[in-house]
Amino acid sequence: MNLPARLFGWASAAVVLLSFASGSQAAPVSSSVAKLEQDGKLKMAGRSLRCGNARNVLDVRLPSEGAAAPGVLIINPRLIARMPNTVRLFVFYHECGHHRVGASELRADSWAVERGVAEGWLNEAGLKQVCRSFGNAPATPTHPSARSRCQNLERVYARAVARKLPLPKRKPAAQTARSNGTPAPALVSGPQLIGTGNVAVREGQMAPAYRLGRKPSVR
Repeated sequence: MNLPARLFGWASAAVVLLSFASGSQAAPVSSSVAKLEQDGKLKMAGRSLRCGNARNVLDVRLPSEGAAAPGVLIINPRLIARMPNTVRLFVFYHECGHHRVGASELRADSWAVERGVAEGWLNEAGLKQVCRSFGNAPATPTHPSARSRCQNLERVYARAVARKLPLPKRKPAAQTARSNGTPAPALVSGPQLIGTGNVAVREGQMAPAYRLGRKPSVR
């Protein structure tokens, strides 16, 4: 993989956009990996993808797998075909992230990871594939080093997974006691009737049967 091409960034994509503005069209593309649907969505990795109002463009002349410029998201189907599906989706969402959060590479990476966790296409194995796609690239004027990007991806992934996990349900007291090995409180004895019949009670006095009755006890 041509690593410098993989690190093609937001600002450089404007150069590619000039070819469209000057009247030349993107090179004809026929690929089973990435296809444009009639409604403009990009069919790739088993998903139909759209990034807001940005126009999806396939262009084999792009010197990287993906790029973004105002109003346009560009994918090179020949280069993207070399990548596993998770990396293909990451490239798309990374470029879409530029449309959402601006030129920052780390923020675009973070946005892609958060979407991947939320939508279910990114797991730990996929995250490692994404990191491997960076190789051992050093920092450049436009991009952080591969190591910095991977460290950021791991932090964001951990936070995103933690937010998605459901909160533990509270157990009833009896169930909690059993799980801790402690027996739940049990009724030992109930009220006991002392006598029967009619009892004469003066006003303000408690009936003897209730006054002498035993209360329930627990252990």
